[in-house]
Amino acid sequence: MRDIMGTLLQKICFLRNGLGVILLTIVSWNSQANWLFDGTLIIPPVCQLGHEDPIRVSFGKVGVRKVDGHLFKQNIPYQLNCQGDLNQPWDITLSFNATLAGSGFDNATLRTSSLLNVNKLGIQIQKDGVPLELNKAFAIDTGHLPVLSAVPIKRTGVDLVGDDFTAQGTLAIAFQ
Repeated sequence: MRDIMGTLLQKICFLRNGLGVILLTIVSWNSQANWLFDGTLIIPPVCQLGHEDPIRVSFGKVGVRKVDGHLFKQNIPYQLNCQGDLNQPWDITLSFNATLAGSGFDNATLRTSSLLNVNKLGIQIQKDGVPLELNKAFAIDTGHLPVLSAVPIKRTGVDLVGDDFTAQGTLAIAFQ
């Protein structure tokens, strides 16, 4: 009796599940949807960073014992001159790209060309007074540009000697 009831229940479950699949298939088979996609492609504005090329920062004469990461700090004179609509939904980023100073310096410090102070002297780039990671984009508001500055720093525990130095990088703007 148990076997007969078990077999009967299996057939009822199979029939019920099978019927559900058939009904689902019938409903799905008769369903359809139409799609329409549209949009507008827009062109980003053409922008220039600064009025000079290259943008120059001069530290003047820097005392070898006065390099402390605070003295001789200079603002980087840049401005954003754009032709086009900045009010579109742009994600606007800047990046300061340069060769890092290397071991003993943070990732905000670029390498200098001082021959007598190799791997001892660097130029730290700051955004609003805080070290700025080089080679990494950051978002900006075109109505309130950040203050970018540069300051000579030396690797901890080294002495500098008198020598000329230069450093260079690229300030880039991107629209997403």
